[in-house]
Amino acid sequence: MLKKHFILIGIIIAMLLLVIATLNYPGGSQHHKNAVGFEWKHNYLSNLFNEKAVTGSDNGSRPWAISGMLFLCASYVCLFFIVVTIYIIQVAIGRSYLLCRKPCFLVS
Repeated sequence: MLKKHFILIGIIIAMLLLVIATLNYPGGSQHHKNAVGFEWKHNYLSNLFNEKAVTGSDNGSRPWAISGMLFLCASYVCLFFIVVTIYIIQVAIGRSYLLCRKPCFLVS
C-alpha cells in the first residue's frame, strides 16, 4: 500500500509541514507590519522562506517551509516520471490515444 500511494503521502506530508511552518511564523505582513502570526489573507507563502520575518524577528518557520517544499517538489518529480513512463509504455504498444483523447464534444 505504501508503494502505491507514496506520491499522495508525500504531498500530504508536504502540506502538513507547510501548515506547521505557518503556525511557527512570528508575524508581520505587507498589510500589517506588526501582526502576530501568519495570516492567509495578508501573507504570501514566500514569507515563510525568509531568514527574517516582516517584523524583523528571526523566522522560525523557515526550516519547516523548506522541508515542506522539498517534499512537495520530490512528490511532483515522482509523479512526472510515473506519468511519462506510462505514456512511453502506451506509445510503445500503440495505445497513446488513451492519454491524449479529446472529449467527444470537441471532435468534429
